[in-house]
Parts: sequence; structure tokens; C-alpha cells
Amino acid sequence: MHVIIGAHPSYDDKLGFGRRHIDHSLTAIANLLAYQVGALESLCQLQASTLHYVKPHGALYHDMMMDEQIFIVIVKTNKSTKPLSPATIVIKWYFHGKIIIAIKLLLMTHNVTLILEAFLPIVPIYLQVCLCLEIDQMQC
Repeated sequence: MHVIIGAHPSYDDKLGFGRRHIDHSLTAIANLLAYQVGALESLCQLQASTLHYVKPHGALYHDMMMDEQIFIVIVKTNKSTKPLSPATIVIKWYFHGKIIIAIKLLLMTHNVTLILEAFLPIVPIYLQVCLCLEIDQMQC
């Protein structure tokens, strides 16, 4: 079985499990991401493992998909925390083709890989399996 490790950073919303929008400046979002992703990356290094991708969680994910400036800050911060290794962003697969193309172009500018995520609807929610499909092995 092949298992990869990913970071799911979110707003500092412990009570709402990261699902509530909290107003932040772009700098504050970058700092949240660097702190959370950096912490997990350090734990991975201690275990001789690798952090493979970042997918913002909850409200931060939704804000990223609705606000291009937040998306860009997340992409840049993701890349800056991994300057010598590949950076990867995960988004849901069901966005319209034109949106996916725009996202690919944005990521290509920053040399960040795109992974599309899908959930299998045929199993109960507590057993859902996340499938990550890298588009044509394309470096975006």
C-alpha cells in the first residue's frame, strides 16, 4: 500500500474545526500556512518521511477557491516552505474545465504541481477514500 502525507492547514478555528471563515490579512494567511505546514514538515523529517502536498482545510479551502489573492498567497507560501523540493496543491476535481485551466496556468507560473481530489460516494462517509489523481503527470 502506498501512503503519502499531506498537510491540511486551516484558520485558527479549533472550536469550529477550521470550518468557519475568519478574516485575515494575506500576510496572516501566509504566516498560518508557514507555521502549520512547517510543523508537519519537521515531524516528517524526524520520521525520515516526506510531506507530499498541501490542501487547505475547511473555510480556508473555500476562501482560496473564491479569492484569487488568497490562492496566490497559498501557492507562494507552499512553494517558499519547500524551495528545494516539489510543491503540490490539491483541489477538488469537479470545478469547471476553464477554472482548472486557469488554476494550472497560475500554478505553472510558480512551478507547483496540481493534484485533483475525488471522493468515492459509494461508501459511507466515515469510510470515504480520498483519491488523488495527478493530471497527466503534468508539472503545473
